[in-house]
Amino acid sequence: MWSPDGTKIGFSDLKFDTDGGVTSIVTIADLVAGTVVSTGIRGHTGGISNEYVTFTFVKGMTNWVGVARHDGSNRVDLAFHADSSSLSSDGSQVLFRVFDTINIINRDGSGRRTLIQDPRIEPQNSLFAGGDRYVVYQAHRGDPGRKDLFVFARRIDTGEETNLGQGGLQDVVGDWVVIDRGGERQFAVSLDNETRFELPWRERGWAHGDLSTLAPSEGGEGDGEPRAVYATGKALTTWARLKAR
Repeated sequence: MWSPDGTKIGFSDLKFDTDGGVTSIVTIADLVAGTVVSTGIRGHTGGISNEYVTFTFVKGMTNWVGVARHDGSNRVDLAFHADSSSLSSDGSQVLFRVFDTINIINRDGSGRRTLIQDPRIEPQNSLFAGGDRYVVYQAHRGDPGRKDLFVFARRIDTGEETNLGQGGLQDVVGDWVVIDRGGERQFAVSLDNETRFELPWRERGWAHGDLSTLAPSEGGEGDGEPRAVYATGKALTTWARLKAR
């Protein structure tokens, strides 16, 4: 996961024990300083802000979600039976899943509340979006017995919810949500669901950058599907190429 300022990456570093076991360590790479720092925390990395990182770990045979500074200090164990955590852009709030609920809590462990309760929630990260005003998540919908997956955007303050379309949640970039429909089809959808572009193959994956430069191609597919999208002004390919410009 990338930090909001684009200078750090949070990831889980696998360490091999002398007895052949494998331990996952929450680790931060600083691309400006050129350093890779271990937090010393055994767990799997969740979300990352410019100063903090969330993680899932096991305590007492139970999954927990916690938060700490990038060096492992100021650690707070936030919730048990929890997983799939992410951080607000300023690092002040944490989203996490407990069974069929998506919850929000302050970084110090106060103010916990349930935002969404739905037995059809898919066990994957819920993500902050739109300046931390929204939470984006995925859930199953459709007739009984069907497994159609859709992506939803919900206003945190009002609870107003928008169905952004069928597919799996891939990434969030500002006011844009990247949805994967499978079969090499991926879309960038605005939070208000007013604009939807199909991403070119070369620009798919974990987007990071300014999606506002994308514009629809001339014409259209003519079958109600989104138009192909092309970059204008600057090419949106990968985060690394954007940073190199």
